[in-house]
Formats: sequence, C-alpha cells, structure tokens
Amino acid sequence: MSSTALSADFATKELPRLDPSWWARNPHLQTIIGVKAPAPSMPGSEQQIWVSVEAGTEVRLKLSGAGVGARGTVLLVHGMGGSSDASYLVRLGRSAVIEGWNAARLDLRGCGGTEARAGTLHNATQSGDLGACLEMLERQRLPRPFVIVGFSLGGALALGYAGHSGADCLADRIVAVNPPVDVGACVDAVDAPGNSL
Repeated sequence: MSSTALSADFATKELPRLDPSWWARNPHLQTIIGVKAPAPSMPGSEQQIWVSVEAGTEVRLKLSGAGVGARGTVLLVHGMGGSSDASYLVRLGRSAVIEGWNAARLDLRGCGGTEARAGTLHNATQSGDLGACLEMLERQRLPRPFVIVGFSLGGALALGYAGHSGADCLADRIVAVNPPVDVGACVDAVDAPGNSL
C-alpha cells in the first residue's frame, strides 16, 4: 500500500471519543490505574524473538497475532522502568491482536528479565534498537504497515528513530505517547509537590 493510500485510510477513519468515567477524570489517577491495573492475557500463542542491537547486547520481542496473515504489525515500546509485560502494553497489544494486527512488545535493554543479554542499560539515545527490531520483523516477512507506538521514554526513542533514520525509516507510522521531549520541564514536573505520589 502506498503511503498516500495509507494516509488517506488513516485520515478518514473516525475514532471513538474517549470519555473517562466520572471517578477516573483525574490525570494522576489515570496514570496509576494504567500502570497498576492488571491486564488480561494476550490471546493465542506468543513467540519470543531475540534481536542483536550491538555486540554482546540483545533485546527481546514478544510477538503475538496472525503472523503473515495479519493486517499489519505494531511495535510496542514501554517507558522507563517498564517491560513488555507492563499492563498498558499488554492491553494495547491485546486490542491490536483482536483487531487483526500482529503485536510485537519490546523489552528494552536490561528490562523484563533480559539483564544477562544486555551489555548496557537502556537510555534515550538507543533509538537504533527500534530500527534493528523493525529489520527483524521485516526479515520475518511480517506484513505492513509497520507502526511504532512508544510510551514515555519509548515515545522519545520512537521519535529519535524517525528523526535519525529519515528517508530510511522502516516505520510507516509512529505514535509517541507522552515522550519526554523537554527533559528539564519533565524533571520540574516530577519534582512538583502535586506529583509527589
């Protein structure tokens, strides 16, 4: 599918309005619920794929879905301190699979029990790791479009990957949810008294 056709398809799809329940309108509460609420299990089987990102360092993808018969493939990237088993990532991955997509949930370097295969800790400069994961999904012949959805630090990595790879970007779409683009402002926000919890 051409990028023009893909854009038109995405642009014309009407999305449902999100209205949280009256008891969950507080953004702090929404964050806590999203992180702490247990997620249902992923449907079907799950394949683990190890991706070499540099000498002596691998990251793990947990792939679910219909494989080559899916509508497309979503790469889901967690935030700092998270993992592929974070409830928000599992819930989104489950929704993607139910809608006919493949969901590849990424464990960044040293996350989700992958410490033995990580030569370094994860940080916001390792956006090339996402490119390596997309190359692996391409080698597995998984269908396009390829969509990266990154949360917080994962969102910053997704934007960094798009910016650094330019025309060579393997993602057809990128979604960055609350990326820490202005790190100084993020530190100030975290230190604010209202965010002490």
